Amino acid sequence: MLDLLTAVSLASVIVQFGDSSSKLVRVSLKLCASDEGSSKQNLDLEHAIAEINKVNKKMLPDRTGSNLESL
Repeated sequence: MLDLLTAVSLASVIVQFGDSSSKLVRVSLKLCASDEGSSKQNLDLEHAIAEINKVNKKMLPDRTGSNLESL
């Protein structure tokens, strides 16, 4: 027979599993409904990274050193 602590622990695990499963289903449905196949947060991050890469390329000199005058 289960003691009280084991029963409470089992109930807690079941509730956590249900909560995690519902979150997973919710996110999956959002991704399926998205036109881009990605979440808005991921699209925003991709845009920010692309902008940072553009600035980085402008700041770094190319192999010939011709970008040094633009700094």
